[in-house]
Amino acid sequence: KQIPDMIGLRTQFVHLYVKDETGGLSKSGYVDYGLFTQVELPNKTYLKNHRLDSNGHLYKAMFFEFERYEENLKLKTDPKYNEALFSKILEIKGNEDHAKLLEMLDAVNDYGTSIESTFEKYFDADNYFTWLAFNILTGSIDTQSQNFYLYSPTNSEKWYFIPWDQDSAWERCEREKKSPETGYEAGVMNYWGCVLHKRVLALPKYREM
Repeated sequence: KQIPDMIGLRTQFVHLYVKDETGGLSKSGYVDYGLFTQVELPNKTYLKNHRLDSNGHLYKAMFFEFERYEENLKLKTDPKYNEALFSKILEIKGNEDHAKLLEMLDAVNDYGTSIESTFEKYFDADNYFTWLAFNILTGSIDTQSQNFYLYSPTNSEKWYFIPWDQDSAWERCEREKKSPETGYEAGVMNYWGCVLHKRVLALPKYREM
């Protein structure tokens, strides 16, 4: 909540008690299951509750490195469109017109066009670099191809990163004790397999940002 240019999910601790009413056990009472973290579900209602565009685009990255994925990512009007294949790359949580997404991916994978013009057109620098720096500083390493959402309002070409599932954060010391060879994950190099990050971070001015 205190970091500008980031969008988050509301969370709260829940002390959970369960009463099992199956098999005639309703008289057994409530059983203490302990403390859980309840996390807000990112969907159209989430967008509305955060005063974002509930008709906008929202995707959850499953295995997404900003490649074109032509066999998986197609327009819904395409005869070969398959939502199950699409969802292996990106789960659809908002608007189902994928034209804007595919346009952005075509641009990111067009090496004949400078990444500066593509980045400035399709991404918000403050959001992008804050999200990236946040992951690096907290050691949230499992964010190269998953554990984030992409959001874009209806009347905008911009795409914004929303963090999700920071379960690998704050574990650098523990990981290094288990395996000293994991040090390569702590930094920019961790993102080198992603087309967008590799193209952006290859430029000194963007690394400085």
